[in-house]
Amino acid sequence: KLRRLSAQLSLAEEAERRRIAEMLHEDLQQLLVAARMQLGALCRTQDTARREPIAREIADLLERSFQLTRSLSVELAAPVLYEHGLAAALEWLSAETRKNYNVEVTVEADFSANPKAADVRIFLFRAVRELLLNSAKHAGGSAVHITMQHRRPDKVRIIVADDGPGFDPNSLDDKRTGSQTVGLLNIRERVTSFGGEFHIKSGPKRGTRITLSLPRGSDT
Repeated sequence: KLRRLSAQLSLAEEAERRRIAEMLHEDLQQLLVAARMQLGALCRTQDTARREPIAREIADLLERSFQLTRSLSVELAAPVLYEHGLAAALEWLSAETRKNYNVEVTVEADFSANPKAADVRIFLFRAVRELLLNSAKHAGGSAVHITMQHRRPDKVRIIVADDGPGFDPNSLDDKRTGSQTVGLLNIRERVTSFGGEFHIKSGPKRGTRITLSLPRGSDT
């Protein structure tokens, strides 16, 4: 079981590195290449009237590059999570998802459910981010609702639900499972390692409802 968990973690880490590399290559690098080309054009242009719009274009490209790197750094380590807790971080994450993927996301979070343990907070934040990305990619633009509740004894329960096309939860245990479910497998294994529970309620044309229940842990 530990070997399987280690393998799933390695796959998840590799997928995250690949996603970041693609963002750097396809987005940031393209912006910087365009800025370099415009800078070359600026250096070759003697006409003052033409130099000003080129300079504005360079400034715009550099500003977009700055915003992209800022967005990536915040996504990797969202300050709101460390400063204000998981409930506030979920609100921030929902706003980012709406902005970046044009998906309606609503959050109903009980602030008293905030995990006490830092590792639980970080894991749940990343797990919800993964689930939101799955919904954005596979739920056909369906709205997503996130619920965070304080359960007894001292547990936090998070539910991520959408009305998308759904899938067969049994496919997670199919050895022929593709890369799309690697994230879900990783989340399930991590939840188990925390002594929690992971449930999926889904089916063709029935949407998807994923529930994570974990001990809130002790203050760290």
